[in-house]
Amino acid sequence: PYPARAESTVVVTRAGATLDISVKEVVVGDILSIDYGQKIPCDGLYVEGSSFESNESSLTGEPDNLPKSKGCPYMFDGTTCGRGNCKMLVCAVGWNTRTFYPGVWIPAPLRVHMAILRQSLVPFGC
Repeated sequence: PYPARAESTVVVTRAGATLDISVKEVVVGDILSIDYGQKIPCDGLYVEGSSFESNESSLTGEPDNLPKSKGCPYMFDGTTCGRGNCKMLVCAVGWNTRTFYPGVWIPAPLRVHMAILRQSLVPFGC
């Protein structure tokens, strides 16, 4: 009844070969090419690029783009390229990304509020 959704593809460098693959096939260790407007499908580290800035509003709620460089290399699943282009080393995919598991990185404001709400509901058995 519903039309099939177009599967997103990305360009990666794997074992020296440049490949155009589904985002579902991205694995840790790939070098992912990111262009303006593209959604970042995994967590990783900035390797090189040209005036690259990431829009992390989906995680933090902050509307400003954040410049990425070797001094500030962290890139996150669900964010988008707000300016420029870059290559990133894939460090986490799927359930292992910050989107699903905040780990030790700075929690997004929404996650903090949800954690507080969750703790307040526990005594009531919700």
